[in-house]
Amino acid sequence: MTDAGGGPDWPIEYALMSSAPAGNGLLTPPIALKKIQATGPKTDLTANSGPVFIIGIINEKGKLQALRAIRTLDVRAQSAINALAQWEFLPAQLEGKPVASKILIGVSVMPTEEGGKQD
Repeated sequence: MTDAGGGPDWPIEYALMSSAPAGNGLLTPPIALKKIQATGPKTDLTANSGPVFIIGIINEKGKLQALRAIRTLDVRAQSAINALAQWEFLPAQLEGKPVASKILIGVSVMPTEEGGKQD
């Protein structure tokens, strides 16, 4: 993922929300400016340590919307959604103009002793 926000790298796929106008416009990716690590209780993470996949939208202003987990609805998924909700992005751009994009992000949830949020 292209980012300026530090923190762990998480894989992201993105696509234009609406159909592109005719032409050879270049779609540039959204850029993460602020990233928050997803954390959860150690006991909840031992059963499945793989990434949690979250889908959603990054709007034209870089705000995340409609975040939801796919394939899992457990504590790890909620931890991933809570962390992503705090991220800040520069939106994707088409021909230099901000556009909304659909996203799929693989979020790694790290164990904490308390299971609380990490700031």
